[in-house]
Amino acid sequence: MIITRRADRVLPENTSTMPKFSKRQPIKSFSERFVSQKSKSPSVVKSISKSETFKERYSSIGSLYDYKEHYKDYQKSENILQRKTSGSNPTKFNIRVGEASAQGCRPTMEDRSIICKRLQVENAGSLICDEHNHVQLHAVLDGHGGSGCSQWMSENLVRVITEFLIREETVEDALRKAFECADQVFLKKGIKGGSTCIAVLIEEATQTAWVCNLGDSRSVFSNGWQSKDHRPSAIDEQLRVELAGGTVMNDRVMGLLAVSRAFGDQAFKSQGVIATPEITKHDLSKMKSEHGSHLFCILACDGLWDYLSTHLALSLASDGLMLGAGPEDVCWGLIRAALDEKSSRDNVSVLLMQFN
Repeated sequence: MIITRRADRVLPENTSTMPKFSKRQPIKSFSERFVSQKSKSPSVVKSISKSETFKERYSSIGSLYDYKEHYKDYQKSENILQRKTSGSNPTKFNIRVGEASAQGCRPTMEDRSIICKRLQVENAGSLICDEHNHVQLHAVLDGHGGSGCSQWMSENLVRVITEFLIREETVEDALRKAFECADQVFLKKGIKGGSTCIAVLIEEATQTAWVCNLGDSRSVFSNGWQSKDHRPSAIDEQLRVELAGGTVMNDRVMGLLAVSRAFGDQAFKSQGVIATPEITKHDLSKMKSEHGSHLFCILACDGLWDYLSTHLALSLASDGLMLGAGPEDVCWGLIRAALDEKSSRDNVSVLLMQFN
């Protein structure tokens, strides 16, 4: 099953159901915020209120638990589009997935996301896939210069990756060739614009994950690992662009494009902008979370990472999961933190995978 996500409505500005996050209002401690929710578990409140880490953390940013109380109101509003997905498989290795997107103050929504819980790769020699062990693919696409590229990729990238996984001998070769092929096919369509991409392919049978990074959208695991941003300001990316005949001015390719790798962007292909992803393989069974007991992974566009640090995002997500929030609610908590507390001026899309 493949689910593509789109959010193209502006968050409500004057809605009585929206919580107030004025920076001028006094910020309550975590214990005050949690107790105000009238939790049915006083013992949990008592134990959490003694934690100085929580108090310090929530003294600088609104409580994630506060956001959760308003999610039902958000869903009723016609001016907001919330997407929820969650699921698991019958094996011991379970994956819960949640996603959320918000247009923010931008005039258009250019982000897209992909949630595919079962790729049809039973005949792939490089992967184990059967009735009880699926292969999943999840991705966040951050379009620029319009939503044409991100929309096309959200509709076609899964099919292209599936074909190459069946054909190629290794997963790494399949993913690299799939990204490059999808880019070539898109360029022939003559559609303007481009898109970054952060994707994770998961083989349930071996608990293995491949992270594919293209551009400045980022993947972060709760053990502290994070993908590398492909920006012209990075020394190695700048050298590669210049060797390809391009120039970097004001940390942008030709002084215009803020990423050095992306789908589309035909005018910049001759200037060193490529669609070759950086692929990293992870053994999830050996990973240990440094943020709570939950091992999880966050995929998000730069609309989140330019405003929330990696450590803060992981801390908020870990706290939300520990309080019992689902992955989709945690995604919305991160979006509200970026938009309301940090005043993000960009589209914000977040996808979270929780591994058990």
